[in-house]
Order: sequence, then C-alpha cells, then structure tokens
Amino acid sequence: MDIARPDRAGRAPTRRDLVGVAAGGAVGTALRLAAAAPLPLALAGLGPWRLLAVNTTGSLALGALASLAARSPRLAVALPTLATGLLGGLTTFSSMIVAAGRLGHDLGLVAPDSARMTGPGLVLAAAYVGGSLVLGLLAHAAGTRLGRTTGRNVGRSGGTR
Repeated sequence: MDIARPDRAGRAPTRRDLVGVAAGGAVGTALRLAAAAPLPLALAGLGPWRLLAVNTTGSLALGALASLAARSPRLAVALPTLATGLLGGLTTFSSMIVAAGRLGHDLGLVAPDSARMTGPGLVLAAAYVGGSLVLGLLAHAAGTRLGRTTGRNVGRSGGTR
C-alpha cells in the first residue's frame, strides 16, 4: 500500500499531488525550522530533544492519518499534501543525525575542535538515534491505533456517521 495515495498505488502522481506535496512540504519545513530556532544559552542543550519530540509527534500523526485515510476516500486524496508534504517536511532523518552528532559536543563529551566521535560521545549519539527510532515506531503504532479508533466514526463517503 502506498502511504501517499493508497487509492493510486503503483500509478504516477498527479499534478495536484505534486503541488500538494510542495505546499505541504513548505509548511512542514517551516514548522521544523521554527522548532529548531535558537534557544537561550541556558536551554541550548534541549535542541536535540526538541527534534526528538517533533519526529515522535510526526510519527504519531502519520500513523493516525494513514489509519483514517484507509476509511475515508476524501482524506486519502489529501494524503500527499498531509503525509508526504507536511509531515515529511516536519520530520527528518538528516536533522536527527546532525543532532545526534552535535549532542556529544553540546554536552562536552567530545572536544569542540574534534570531528571524531569516540567513547561516551559515540555511545550517546547511538542511544539518541536508537531511542528516536524506538519512540518513532511506538508513536506510529499509537497513532495507528488512535486513527482506527477515531476512524470508526468516519464513513466511506468521508463524512461522519
């Protein structure tokens, strides 16, 4: 099943899909940028944890959207914009990896001028990435369950019963 458009699995995206993904991606990326805005020095260490929260929340939302769209043709049409665009722009693997790499530097476990991560800095980065993946999968499962529960009230026409 294609998360972007389960009703169009295996078909080329339409012009509407492409415009929706671009628009949703612009909004999602702007939201991620806002979430990553510089913090006061006293809170600077929270940067990677904010990204973890954004990625986990996005995983929850994606699970819920996919479940709801399976029951609502109207919502399925909006999936390219909402899932691939908005949530794809909001969540990001590359930013997670950068945050993991900087975490050791931010906490003073890796020398500021060093590009090599070893010892505690490497362990912390690996734990952050591993924890991000586990939390993302758990959040997606919770979102899927939430979507299924909520989706019971969504009829085939896309409206509520």
